[in-house]
Amino acid sequence: MKVLKNLIIIGIIIFCASTLPIFLSPMDFSSVVDIEEIDENIYVSLKSRDGNEFNNPSKINLFLETNSEKEIYFNPNNMLELEIFDNGSKVDFKNIEYAFSKTTIVDGKPLNIIVDISNENLDLSYGDYKFIFTASGENNLSDKVEMTVEYQLKGFYHVGTNESYELTPVKLYFQNNNYELIPVYRFVNTSDLLHNIIENELLKGPIDSNLTSPIGSVNYIILRDGIIYVDLPKYSEIYKGEYSENSFYSFVKTFSQMPNSSRIRFTFDNLVEDSWFNGINVKSSIAYPDDITVYIPVLVGERFYLSEKSILLDENVPLEEQVERIYTFIKDNRKSYLQSLDDIKINSISLDGNNLKIDFNKNISNLYSNNESLQNMLVDSLIYSLTSIEGIESVMFSYNGEAMGNLGSYNLKEAIIPNQYFNLENIE
Repeated sequence: MKVLKNLIIIGIIIFCASTLPIFLSPMDFSSVVDIEEIDENIYVSLKSRDGNEFNNPSKINLFLETNSEKEIYFNPNNMLELEIFDNGSKVDFKNIEYAFSKTTIVDGKPLNIIVDISNENLDLSYGDYKFIFTASGENNLSDKVEMTVEYQLKGFYHVGTNESYELTPVKLYFQNNNYELIPVYRFVNTSDLLHNIIENELLKGPIDSNLTSPIGSVNYIILRDGIIYVDLPKYSEIYKGEYSENSFYSFVKTFSQMPNSSRIRFTFDNLVEDSWFNGINVKSSIAYPDDITVYIPVLVGERFYLSEKSILLDENVPLEEQVERIYTFIKDNRKSYLQSLDDIKINSISLDGNNLKIDFNKNISNLYSNNESLQNMLVDSLIYSLTSIEGIESVMFSYNGEAMGNLGSYNLKEAIIPNQYFNLENIE
């Protein structure tokens, strides 16, 4: 019985081994599978829903449409390619991202694509451009749409003054929607002590509705022995959360204009804390900073202001390096307002007494020839930044050793001394 059982098992093994190649052999299924042929009459095209001419655009609507039903595969990081031309020369190339790698479009239901082409987003200067969008992907998708785009200066810039109008000038620090700190000069009619004036005016907040104050409620502010003591509510979120550093710098920079004060001290419900303002060390009194300050134009509503940015340099850095660092910082952070500085370089730097002389490789008095407001803003950005260097009181510009002409309301043939008060709050 056992022998019979073994013979049966061996027989099954032999049968399976002999029939396995039959199951694994290739077979032609072409007779039972319908392979769709490509219809040459089917198209997928890229178009603009908002037209092909734009003036100061922000977000625009492009769309892909087809006369059939089409499944399209995209590279999510490269759905659209954008080439940007200025006077026939390509100035930039962008890849437009998309949320999906595969989608289906059908006749009558185009795929809408929203693209932000504001000059702020694309980091373009004001002027006229030609845009070429190209859609590319699998399934022979390839189409282009061309458009002309004009960016015009949307804001105005107001130059400063040396006139105090027999009022008390105070420099107050507020912020814009991007949390950039902006100094604003306000003139007040009062005979109160200066630290009380600064406190009262700072707590009033800005007049410009497009600016906000980084300061909340205050327990008290007093001046004693050359130190400003600021006591704040311990549980106030405005002094602890994200961007609360602006509260700190608003207090510090605003009160640093006190001629009889050299330091500031923070307490919280009369308690000393190790750190506050999102991690700033406040355990002891703080000396007012003496950093190099760079002034970068920012558009707030319909008006340009100069925002303040501090840069730190090691001690004993040569003057040439300080100037180069400031100029590079302005160009790297100028957004789209001072784009024309990109190809302008400094030939030489020298010092004549307190007058800084800078020679450029191009004539900057030719920039923004039809916009005095933008010209004044360029000059002020440069001269306020450069005169923040210790010992520099005026700046004189030239190009390739030659004198320049007028730029805005400034005569570049002469040394320029910056106005004492700028970012005037009341410009009526």
